[in-house]
Amino acid sequence: MSGEAEENAIQPVQDPLDSQCDDEHLLKVSATVSFNWKLIGRRLVGIKTVQDIDRKEEQCEQEKRDEMFEKWIEMKGSKATYRVLIDVFEEVKNPLAAHAVREIVSRNATSGDLLSVALSPAQDVKTQVDALGVILPSVSPNAKTPDDKLGPPLNFKAQNVTSTSVIITWEPPQNPNGGSLGYEVSYTPKGGSTSVAKLKNYTTCKLIDLNPFTSYYICIRAKTAVGSQHVTSRSVTICWDPPQNPNGSLQGYEVSYTPDGGPLSSVDAKKNTTWKLTDMKPYTAYSISAKAKTVAGFGEESIPVIVTTLESVPSPPLNLKVQNVTSTSVTVTWEPPQNPNGGSLGYEVSYTPKEGSTSVTKLKNYTTCKLIDLKPFTAYYICVRAKTAVGFGEGSVSLTVSTKENAPSPPLNLRTQDVTSTSVTVNWDPPQNPNGKLQGYEVSYTPCGGCLSSVYARNNTTCELTNLKPYMAYSISVKAKTIAGFGEESIPVIVTTLESVPSPPLILKVQNVTSTSVTVTWNPPQNRNGILQGYEVSYTPKGGSTSFAKLKNDATCKLIDLKPFTVYYICVRARTVVGFGDRSVLLTVSTSEIAPSPPLNLKTKNVTSTTVTVIWDPPQNLNGQLQGYEISYTPNGERPTVVDVQNTTTWKLTDLKPYTSYSISVRAKTGAGFGEKSIPVTISTLESVPSPPNVQTQNVTSTSVTVIWEPPKNPNGRLLGYEVSYAPNGGSCECTEHYNMEIDRHEALHYL
Repeated sequence: MSGEAEENAIQPVQDPLDSQCDDEHLLKVSATVSFNWKLIGRRLVGIKTVQDIDRKEEQCEQEKRDEMFEKWIEMKGSKATYRVLIDVFEEVKNPLAAHAVREIVSRNATSGDLLSVALSPAQDVKTQVDALGVILPSVSPNAKTPDDKLGPPLNFKAQNVTSTSVIITWEPPQNPNGGSLGYEVSYTPKGGSTSVAKLKNYTTCKLIDLNPFTSYYICIRAKTAVGSQHVTSRSVTICWDPPQNPNGSLQGYEVSYTPDGGPLSSVDAKKNTTWKLTDMKPYTAYSISAKAKTVAGFGEESIPVIVTTLESVPSPPLNLKVQNVTSTSVTVTWEPPQNPNGGSLGYEVSYTPKEGSTSVTKLKNYTTCKLIDLKPFTAYYICVRAKTAVGFGEGSVSLTVSTKENAPSPPLNLRTQDVTSTSVTVNWDPPQNPNGKLQGYEVSYTPCGGCLSSVYARNNTTCELTNLKPYMAYSISVKAKTIAGFGEESIPVIVTTLESVPSPPLILKVQNVTSTSVTVTWNPPQNRNGILQGYEVSYTPKGGSTSFAKLKNDATCKLIDLKPFTVYYICVRARTVVGFGDRSVLLTVSTSEIAPSPPLNLKTKNVTSTTVTVIWDPPQNLNGQLQGYEISYTPNGERPTVVDVQNTTTWKLTDLKPYTSYSISVRAKTGAGFGEKSIPVTISTLESVPSPPNVQTQNVTSTSVTVIWEPPKNPNGRLLGYEVSYAPNGGSCECTEHYNMEIDRHEALHYL
């Protein structure tokens, strides 16, 4: 916090070095002085600076002098001297301290002096700066020295440390010195810049977005209130202290204030440190802040304060109306005031008969009021006014209403007869007090939990009510009518119609559908028309006969032993003692698929050494949508081979091994998967020529060679013998010899 002597409080003086000045003109204002005030500990320190303007002859008038202030520039080496006066005002008068201050600063000060004044906490200071030789009243800003420095927060702790955050806690200072307004937490990473978090009166803070694996230096200091305020319903007086760091010559302040949910407003507070905001809305929360200005522009705004203006009396209620006018009562309605100006404490309704005295009804925060015990056929003047804690506001625009003529008293001896499931006959006697010529009757009847219905009867005292709901309790009453309108209703009678068959059950659903079962659920009938005795579920397969399942009052049924992959039509009906009602909406459901049964009559034909044609018949029970077949064929001692085929019942297997026994089977497939395999058939492919033997030679001489060979890897049949052919290189075959299978070791000696 700091205080700064305003520029206008520093008056220009004649340059002591200039001897050419006459009585009417100041030739030059060579120097002036200002002090930048800073609080250091408990000392208010003023650092004096000297400034100058260009030489220009001006008239010695106040307005000319003010103009010179705009043109001062820094000047070095001035020899001018000045006097600084500081008057000290303390809440508790301390003559010794005041005398000490005056004694320190009553001397003359020269350029570059540093003035230091000892102050006590919360001390009010008024400054006046005059230049020697020109004694003019200065503009002296009132300020408040800052509350003494708070003691440090206590029991500072850190906890819940993560890689990027830490929670710190502390206790308030032991010496608040003016009351803590909040805290300022500064935290600095090692080798980095400082960040600051400002809090209200909380004693815990979570620092986030920290750098992982980094040392932080954390400091907490408390702060006290700055400024005060005076609040009315239409104005707020706000005050503040100058910036701690003005960073230049203060040009003034701007106060901004925003009502809750409203637009921002600003006002130029000039160089004042207190300002009265006017034309504000009563009972409204305002956010108020201030910012200072130097020649460089506006600085940052202060921390805003939230101020709620006081209550005031409300404006008049709006749209006053009347309804339900009878001979003795009227209902008054209205809308709340456009400007409540506070917390509503209720309303006051005043009503005055013509040539009578006024009556008053006070309400809480209702906007409707029924005025009773009025005089029939009388004009009333009605007015409403609202109330806050301040008092009643102005009354609404008066409304005039006239009560009606009297209506008849209720009919007597109401009774019923001839009750069925849908009708009842009502009889009654005329009113004891008709209060006019009877125009007729209105019979009203209301089912339990239902809507009111009515029937108008002329001068009859009997009426048949029809189209009633079966097994329903009805409240029946009658009222008579004159030219003034209907009278009060008779004492109602309660009658219950007889039972009937129920309406259809609702929202039929199926769930847990399998290939052979389905669970059906439903809601009871909307109109039970009696006490439900049970349900009947009917289900019919497409193209088949209907089956039935009878239940008690369960609203669910599991149908079993159904056919797989079959469409069923299902419906439900309910029953009372009278009988079954209509069936529900028909529901269609298909049971799920299952794997099919095995294909039938598996056969083979056209067997060759490498192929065979397989034929079969479809499964007897497909149990779903047929998607194809799988043919499995297995040579002796080897793994089976599988072939998937589409919807055909014949298939040619190729690339078989000659002279090999195969086991062949087929199975069908639906959406549920493959079924069981058919009964397998076994076939043997025909013989074929064998593959070449593996031939080697040995004991080669000039006229002979021994030939050795292994049996063929694929004999492709029963071996009958071998044929050895030989010829000279590049010549034609000279000899072919045949050997049967009895040749031992498959050796032969050939003479060349």
